[in-house]
Amino acid sequence: MKSRTSLQLNIQLNHIHCFDEGDGPGNAEPYLWTLFYKIDGDTFRFGNDNDPDEQLLWGAVTIEKRNPLHGNLNRNSVDEGDIVAIPPAVGKWETVLRPIPVTDNNKSMVAALSHDFTDLPGIAGVVVILMEEDNLSNDAVQAGYDAFCATFQAKMNQLINGRDLVRLAAGITDEMENDVEAAVREAVESAIPDSMNFFEKVWNWLAGPDQTLGSASFRFGHDDLVRHGQILFRERWKEGVSVTTPLDVNVKEFIIRGPGRVIESGGEWEIFGQASATPLPVEQFIGEFGPPVTFTQSELAIQSFRHRSETARREGYPGAYPTFKTVRDKYGNEFGTTVFFTHEGAERSNISWYALGMPDLEDFIARMKSAHTYAVQNGYVSGLPAFYEAPSILGILKAFENTSLQRWTGNTVGQSKPKPVHQPPVRHSSLALAGSANGGRHQTAAHLSDELVVSPVKPQQGNGLLKHQTLTEEIGKINPVLNSIECSTVFIKPDFADVEYVKLADLGNPKLGDIPSRFIAAHDYAVRRGYVSGFPTFFDRNMSFEMSGFDLRCGTVLLKQQAAVVKDVLTFKALT
Repeated sequence: MKSRTSLQLNIQLNHIHCFDEGDGPGNAEPYLWTLFYKIDGDTFRFGNDNDPDEQLLWGAVTIEKRNPLHGNLNRNSVDEGDIVAIPPAVGKWETVLRPIPVTDNNKSMVAALSHDFTDLPGIAGVVVILMEEDNLSNDAVQAGYDAFCATFQAKMNQLINGRDLVRLAAGITDEMENDVEAAVREAVESAIPDSMNFFEKVWNWLAGPDQTLGSASFRFGHDDLVRHGQILFRERWKEGVSVTTPLDVNVKEFIIRGPGRVIESGGEWEIFGQASATPLPVEQFIGEFGPPVTFTQSELAIQSFRHRSETARREGYPGAYPTFKTVRDKYGNEFGTTVFFTHEGAERSNISWYALGMPDLEDFIARMKSAHTYAVQNGYVSGLPAFYEAPSILGILKAFENTSLQRWTGNTVGQSKPKPVHQPPVRHSSLALAGSANGGRHQTAAHLSDELVVSPVKPQQGNGLLKHQTLTEEIGKINPVLNSIECSTVFIKPDFADVEYVKLADLGNPKLGDIPSRFIAAHDYAVRRGYVSGFPTFFDRNMSFEMSGFDLRCGTVLLKQQAAVVKDVLTFKALT
């Protein structure tokens, strides 16, 4: 008999793609309700030591709440084709998923039904509701969200507690989910009006309350997380509500619901996320001086990138990155295979953190995604963070100067109020992504996945410095403090690389959340294809949504021979 290992679990909602804002005249103002939960060994137990005949599950569902209020996506205007990054404060949860312990008198029975495991697998998940801001006050929104969370927890506790092994084996059924959904809907619809005063209720009846654009529930079992390491998930909503006039609607329905609930359209939206898990060490090493100082894989990857970036600067290259392949000589010295970009194929520039979408600076994968997205938006093939960031003194001074002057004039120093930059979104069908003259494998910067529908803006040269201008930077002028933090970023020039969505199997099936494995797999694949090297974008997609085959594809940048050179860099010097 054996026991399951606890998992370090990270559930991350990445971004929302707006295909149709569906808000009539003007743009949409979406906000997101998220509720994370888990059913695991922290609060659940199977059996009763004092009653050997009891074979039931008991405990309390753990929930994790987030800010539900208007504006929590940091975007007050969303149009067709826009991609909205979900801030970590709203869409990220890190927790430990523990196996559910079983009392000694029940372990043999559980092991016989659970592949020799003497415990039960935990479950974790997230419930999301995408909303459109219309006329509800934040007090009403908070009341509705609190009712949603409390009712969800109570209903789940009611459904989970007292289940025997037969019903546990059936899992969470559609019928259970429907019961929870109905109870939550009733509680929210009751709580919101109760929190409103008379005038708010009248306006709510006339103009319509905040609208639900879509909702979904994603859950992940312990054994699936161990098997896959990382699970990608997505949900697409198409409300399809027609814009009608009150004359087309039943009079009673119109009077009860109000005209604002009739004249509305939810548009079409899609949310993307991932759940990744790594086993916790069973026993921590204790050295002579106590527990050692350790680092996460993300922190170690950032350290490696910084070391290669500094090496590139010393050697006269615009940038570099580690492949995470290593070799030792006969003296024990360790060398890391490193890719150095040429000046012909790449250039390096400092980009404001705000313009990059404000990714978590300590989240390696989030930084990789934001650099790639920004690069494509500005006409490059891809981009890589150097993982050097610092406040710009000039930016800070300008921010304070502008902020002070805006109090009197409403304008920034030396310029009129910023005009919004508009670029028509580039739309690509799924078939266009799959098909091309070379079998659908090569993708240029303007032909990436649906996750990256962008508006390319060519970089301009001036006095030897890059002048990047994107919509986010233009907006950033309104709040210039956000532009004072700059992140060193390497950009790959057009025609010096290709972007492919490579089958996971062709990469050797690396674990999606394992950073070194992803880089090694991308580099080896690129070399086999005749490129100098390659690296992952960490934008992955399941092609089964668009075409047959049910295969997972991984975004991969393939560097042409003129773009870079490969060298071994000393990473550890043995004592001699």
